[in-house]
Amino acid sequence: MDQPGPSARDPSFNEANPRRDEMRSLGLRNRPWIYALTAVAIIGVVIALFWIARPTSESVPSVTGRPLSEAFAVLDDQDVCVEWIAVDRDARPGHVSGQNPQGGSEWASDTRHVRLIVGPRTDIPAAIAEVPDIACENAHDDLRRHP
Repeated sequence: MDQPGPSARDPSFNEANPRRDEMRSLGLRNRPWIYALTAVAIIGVVIALFWIARPTSESVPSVTGRPLSEAFAVLDDQDVCVEWIAVDRDARPGHVSGQNPQGGSEWASDTRHVRLIVGPRTDIPAAIAEVPDIACENAHDDLRRHP
């Protein structure tokens, strides 16, 4: 049986190609699997870059049950500000009895604000004085005047 000529097996080696001898000497051939492998590699690199650059979700720190000044220190360490404080007469004095958003939950937005519920007779201005940057900008004056 006759063997097909090189141009029948590989179109890059057809007789009309002026560089066919140069391509043969370099061992270059038209290999479709190289194109497929290159495409897969590029897709893999793009996926890896998106995976590495994806935003990491952080959870809300839990400060429930802690003294207010300690809660402020924990929140300040994680760049969270206090937006609002309410007093619950049934809660333990001087301690945080609740928070919104709940500790351990994911932040719903880029704003990292919490609202706290404290017990009666909690000296909020004194706790704020210990951690001066804890109050959110819009809540700073309201929290300092808190009864």
